[in-house]
Amino acid sequence: MNKHDKNDNEESLLSVFLSTSQSIDEDINKAKEIIKQEGLDPQKLQKEGMAFITALQVKAKTQSQLSLSDLIKKLITAGIPKTLLEKRIIPSALAIDWRRESYKSESGFIAAFASSIFGLTENDIWEGRKLTFANSPAGTAMFKAPVNASISQIKAYSYYAYYLAKLVAKSYKPVKKEPLPEDIDEFKANYISKYRSFDLRSLLNYAWELGFCVLPLNDPGVFHGACWNIEGRRVIVLKQTTKYHARWIFDLLHELYHALAHLDQANSAVVETQELNPFINNDTLEEREANTFSHQVLFGDRAEDILNHCVKLTKGRMENLKSAVSNISRSENIREDILANYVAFRLSLSDQNWWGPASSFQVTEPDPFAIATEILNKNLDTEGLNQVESSLLKIATSNN
Repeated sequence: MNKHDKNDNEESLLSVFLSTSQSIDEDINKAKEIIKQEGLDPQKLQKEGMAFITALQVKAKTQSQLSLSDLIKKLITAGIPKTLLEKRIIPSALAIDWRRESYKSESGFIAAFASSIFGLTENDIWEGRKLTFANSPAGTAMFKAPVNASISQIKAYSYYAYYLAKLVAKSYKPVKKEPLPEDIDEFKANYISKYRSFDLRSLLNYAWELGFCVLPLNDPGVFHGACWNIEGRRVIVLKQTTKYHARWIFDLLHELYHALAHLDQANSAVVETQELNPFINNDTLEEREANTFSHQVLFGDRAEDILNHCVKLTKGRMENLKSAVSNISRSENIREDILANYVAFRLSLSDQNWWGPASSFQVTEPDPFAIATEILNKNLDTEGLNQVESSLLKIATSNN
């Protein structure tokens, strides 16, 4: 800083002090006398004031000169996934006219937008600090992370999903809620009394009728779903990239169990860091229970009996298995795709690969993500969201 700049800053500091000090005349000596009477050090106060002004100047200069690409690099370094930034966060921010939001630059507006989503301060971003995500919404409820997974990226995505879940909870205006079932039998009986079979649309509608919001996301990555109790409102995040209805149905039943069994307390959470698998039990009790619930709802206690019946119908010929699955699914009122997946899994335990034939049973239309998004939008009233929040939620649930 040269001498001319220093003098200008001192004059600016003095002007600020005098203009906000109504009890004294515009006299620097009188000001210093009052400062000493208050037990303060005039030189220290001047130094701290100068440092404050300089910091504001640096921050303003940084925000105005930092390019969007530089900002993205800082956010990636902090641990936020590049794909999430480029496909969701940045487009959501760019949909808003940052000039109307009283920001001096586009990058400054995006930094403020990102800080609100990820629980940061803007200084964390401008100064390039490595973010710790110490208070991640995943919290202690985050189950065992996959080997070699990026913990920071899991936590970063959990912030993003949690922010969206809060918007959904805020926008949900339930008209009438069904009573929560006490156990698996009551869940299944209540569902079947209203819907005859387990299709994705009906199961999603039933979840909303129970008062559980279901937010679909289709981003790739190591975060695989979550449930949150947000101030008493339970929100399920279904994160799935496949179009197989059978997988969506299983995942939804899995998360419904968590919502029923593990989210009694406000602000409790269950975050899935491993891919949900209908047949392989996770090493946590909570995940094993959720898998058991899904199978019990779909098969009852008869999974092995049904499998043996399929084997019997083949008469020892593998080429008869597809027709056997079709016949048994009709007689037992079980979806063909779900039964075929179970048969393929059991055969895989004997080193027999039947996943190819099983894939021919899979239902992919209509698009499950589109179904879930349609039902989400039907149950939300987004009038209470601001333009930035609406933009983020809309882009998050777009099928791109």
